[in-house]
Amino acid sequence: MNKYIKSPNFSSRNGQQVLGCVIHITDGDTRSVISHFTNPASKVSAHYLISRNGDIIQFVEESKVAWHAGYKVRPTAKLVLDRIELNPNSYLIGIEHECLSNQDLTEIQYVNSAKLLSEICKRWSIPLSREFILKHNEIRRDKSCPGIVSMEKLINLTFDPPQISEISELQIKISLLQKILELLKTITFYKKLGSNDDCELSQ
Repeated sequence: MNKYIKSPNFSSRNGQQVLGCVIHITDGDTRSVISHFTNPASKVSAHYLISRNGDIIQFVEESKVAWHAGYKVRPTAKLVLDRIELNPNSYLIGIEHECLSNQDLTEIQYVNSAKLLSEICKRWSIPLSREFILKHNEIRRDKSCPGIVSMEKLINLTFDPPQISEISELQIKISLLQKILELLKTITFYKKLGSNDDCELSQ
């Protein structure tokens, strides 16, 4: 499912050509990211978010500047070093992934992210290579983002993406929902158990 939720946090590219993409992880869930990106006070956004179940949400038009990687700290990416005087946001597209720092992407995230990357690179004539598809910490070394995400796997999938049918995609989403429900049941059980213990102690 692809959705568009407009973020107020964007600016003009002022004629600057899009030259590459940046891969991020959220270190939070989709709901919190939507809240953050739609809040003008946060002054943060990205062009896209890919949720754990593969849904893609767009927040900023690709022709506009999203605010996701403008702060440079000891950058190592050649794309950035060659344009050190420019704000990286002015020539990059930011793709967030719903993921914690110690998690890898789900398979459907990898597949849908690769498809999105392929489309973006085709639209903007960007080579599908590591020189032009960056990790956030290659711009800002004090960040661990994007964690343990495999850039090699992501880029390889852009050349040979597996075909996931709508039924398979639905099965993956159902599986994720079942895991969430099981986790909620476990939490509820332990809360009740703790509540019963408290009652016995008070007696």
